[in-house]
Amino acid sequence: LIALALSFWCKGAFWDDVKVAALMLYLVAFGSGLSGVPWVMNSEIYPLPLRSAAVGQATVACWVFNFFVGRYFLSICEHMGTGGAFSIF
Repeated sequence: LIALALSFWCKGAFWDDVKVAALMLYLVAFGSGLSGVPWVMNSEIYPLPLRSAAVGQATVACWVFNFFVGRYFLSICEHMGTGGAFSIF
């Protein structure tokens, strides 16, 4: 993500390739590693009587934060640039 954020401040065809490669590398690394961990951990750490309510609340929190990222990403891009938005999120 650091390479992706820094590449948005640099100009040129080389940096365009760096943007694509860094984003693809991040998606592969996150998708094959940490993307499923919160869902698996949430289903295992709570006691059985509270599990459904706790997992429901965690799911709602996830969707609320996803909404905020989607809602404010373009506003942050306008004020801080795309590299700044990737640095924050």
